[in-house]
Amino acid sequence: MEQRQSDVLIVGGGITGLAIALELRQLGATVTLLSKDFAQAASHAAAGMLAPRAEGIPPGPMLALCLASLERYPDWVAKLEALTGQSVGYWPCGILAPYTHLASSQQVRPEGEWLEAEAIRYYQPGLGQAVQGGYWFPEDGQVNNQALVQVLRSAVIDLGVVVHEGVGATALRQHQGRIDQVCTAQNGEFSAEHIVLAAGAWSYELLPVPVSQKRGKWPVCVCHRAIAHPNHCNGCCLAKTFTLCLGRMGALCWALPARKSALRLVIPPLGLTNCWLTRRRCYPAWLTLSWSKPGGATARLLLTNGLYLALAPLRT
Repeated sequence: MEQRQSDVLIVGGGITGLAIALELRQLGATVTLLSKDFAQAASHAAAGMLAPRAEGIPPGPMLALCLASLERYPDWVAKLEALTGQSVGYWPCGILAPYTHLASSQQVRPEGEWLEAEAIRYYQPGLGQAVQGGYWFPEDGQVNNQALVQVLRSAVIDLGVVVHEGVGATALRQHQGRIDQVCTAQNGEFSAEHIVLAAGAWSYELLPVPVSQKRGKWPVCVCHRAIAHPNHCNGCCLAKTFTLCLGRMGALCWALPARKSALRLVIPPLGLTNCWLTRRRCYPAWLTLSWSKPGGATARLLLTNGLYLALAPLRT
């Protein structure tokens, strides 16, 4: 069987795998990346929210990691855009978290500014009458994740990362207590000193790590017009069970609760309809929607013998 050797082998061709490949290649490492199907990467379906404060991540290592990442994001994006000459749609617009019940907003969030009903409509005109107030998080923001994943892919290819598209990993092979090979059905075996597993929730098919997809992200198209005042906040995080992100181009994304069937994510049949019926009173009256398919994953880094895991145990 054909065998290939590199310093680092990355399994997974989404934003996480591509970003790792870019950084390692810039440090001089030889990098090979296996991408089963780039078009189906969850990175294309995510909301693009850069909002650790608005999403209410509790204090602890995860929040500290997210805040450190957010602080570095502008410089990282600037370097990426300078390298490729392409925009990733980074927008430090701030994030608004509206509430329909004042009782649910009583938990003090010192990192945000509380806005009464009149003030919140100045920040985001057109909110439904059910909105009683909300928190404004000026340091949170958005990125166009569809553009970001395309720009990252172009960058890693231009820098010499060897990308094998349409090649999915089928097994991890151990030798003397160390994982040093990845088997594929199409192209034989790949070897590396370091192997990074960045296949999102589907990593469980290769390694029994306690990671699974917890919610689907549905891109939602605003059919009539974009929000009224683009100079103000165009992103909202609503409650804790669902997220709304309205971007500069008038695109929404919902993060919906989901249930797991075997190893696959299943959005309950009426979940999307019920979500819309429950939340529509928060939205402008002109808003009409169309739906697409679910997906979604982000990143957290763990370490084991010869294998690095770039997965999403707390965010998918």
